[in-house]
Amino acid sequence: MENVTAYQIADYTANRVFDNLKMSLRISLPIIVLAILLVSLLGFSEISRVLEGEVTNGVVAPGPAFGLRAFIAIIVVVYSYYWIAVAWHRFLLEGMAVQGIFPQNPVGSIFSYIWGSIVVGFVILLILLVPVFIAFAVTGGEGINFSVGDYSGVAVRGAGAISMNFVFTVSFAYIFLRYSPVLVTSAIGKSETCKASRKLTCPGRKIIFQLALGYGVVTLVWAFIGGLGLGQWLIELAVGLFFSWVAFIFSITILTSIYEVFVLGVDLNVEREVRQ
Repeated sequence: MENVTAYQIADYTANRVFDNLKMSLRISLPIIVLAILLVSLLGFSEISRVLEGEVTNGVVAPGPAFGLRAFIAIIVVVYSYYWIAVAWHRFLLEGMAVQGIFPQNPVGSIFSYIWGSIVVGFVILLILLVPVFIAFAVTGGEGINFSVGDYSGVAVRGAGAISMNFVFTVSFAYIFLRYSPVLVTSAIGKSETCKASRKLTCPGRKIIFQLALGYGVVTLVWAFIGGLGLGQWLIELAVGLFFSWVAFIFSITILTSIYEVFVLGVDLNVEREVRQ
């Protein structure tokens, strides 16, 4: 990882995505379609209307076993995301391409990935809990948004609120990337501790901070663009789903890139020469 820069990692990540765009679609689209079908069978329209608060306004009432169906729908969506993540990691690191309609479904690795995400999330919570409470106390909660990268509605509260959300977004991304080897190793059937992951990424902490800054800028820009509105809800839904998928694939890929550089010792200068 000598002389590696944040730009090189970002460039390497982008190349990995675009060079394997067809495979990323083969991995993700069947799973997404399956998840949509399953959630539709569980009553997606009803679930979404209730979650948006229409039930409290008397517009719609939840049907039979609504709570159970909503819970199963959430499990389906979450599992689908992690299935895609594990399959994409495995393809990038081990060349495990899709042979049939769906990629392999390694249940053990997927649940390990989910557990790793919970552990890393808990670590992030412990680290950011005190700063969040301090910020909350100073501002009275004005402008504090716990949804990473979500700036909807904060523009009216001024640059201070936006800056605070930006800082927390960058902080979240930095900590998450520092501990990301926990997730990548679980995807390929191995195990790593949070302590070991932090130690492995320690030499690249400045580079990872720059990547986190880039993530903060991108999410800030996209949030404002998304807040402009596109007129038709169907168009907004399609555009939103597309960019969410792109962001998800890039996020998984950058975790893989960090793992390759700081754990496997991949030389990006050599990789660039090979590409040329």
